[in-house]
Amino acid sequence: MGRRFKLIAAIAAIASVLGFGALVYRAYAKGKAKPGIPPSAQALVSRHVAWLALPLPQGMDVGDGLDGLSLKLWDTQGNAVDGKEMAVHLARTPDGAGWEYFLLPMGDFAAHPLARAQVELPTLNQKTEFTFRTVPQAKVVADSKGFEVRDVIARGPYVALFVCFHVPDARDWQPQLSLYRAGTNTPLYLYARQFYHVKQAATQTHRCNLFLFGPNPKGTAKQEGALRGELVLKASGFRLDEGQCLTQAEKERLQQKARQENLNPTLLPFVEWKDAPADWSFRWCPRPPKGAEEDGTLAGQWAQRVQKLYDDLFFVPMRFQAKIHLP
Repeated sequence: MGRRFKLIAAIAAIASVLGFGALVYRAYAKGKAKPGIPPSAQALVSRHVAWLALPLPQGMDVGDGLDGLSLKLWDTQGNAVDGKEMAVHLARTPDGAGWEYFLLPMGDFAAHPLARAQVELPTLNQKTEFTFRTVPQAKVVADSKGFEVRDVIARGPYVALFVCFHVPDARDWQPQLSLYRAGTNTPLYLYARQFYHVKQAATQTHRCNLFLFGPNPKGTAKQEGALRGELVLKASGFRLDEGQCLTQAEKERLQQKARQENLNPTLLPFVEWKDAPADWSFRWCPRPPKGAEEDGTLAGQWAQRVQKLYDDLFFVPMRFQAKIHLP
């Protein structure tokens, strides 16, 4: 499955996040009384994205994931709403003094307006209830076509964009997006890109992704300040992820390019995906060289080398710009 679309492997990682084994916080010392998490809080919701910010208690250290953490959503009619597709992020609190856990589930929240949510943390013996506030829609003015910005949610120095677009084929083409505060030349940092309706994404060329932008991780949220006014979104095109499989012709082009650059062909091995569906033409899959699994440096060098070749040969340029006026 991962040969067909590297995204599927990424989804396994997201699934583990949905099992909530991602980098979050653990109790600093076992046996100590654990500080409480606020029993209730307010969350934000737009047409396709919800945003729950869960402050984490003091006295916690980076380490194991919070196994068993669960998220439940209900609409205004009291019906349960699926929130399995989501992005997650561990962020500084707006004052820069602590940490909070962002949960960003996606869905058709226009048809099923969210009313409340419950987050349970068994390892901390805590349940937090959230009520939702619908955010007003931002005004988006695009001077070119190619992307549709359907939702914008800003919270402090962070902003989540729900963007839809068409890719060249059903492989993992990554949109190269940059987001700026108006009047600046330094882009915000891209923390997360999460597919919406990921199973359909493996067979369709129309995609919707959630993008989470925020302050540079080398700084602090407090120093960056809250996002206000106007943002500028720019796209330069689509990058084919270095783990994606190629057609026979694409593989031969890449190997020829590698020879022209005097790269050792043994460091760029491909394996044929023989049990691929009959209608799937991308059957030649890059494989890390022997020893890469044990050698992180070698694995990183291989990924960079393949990605550069992919960018040289397969990058699809596209110029797009939109001004986003935050409400």
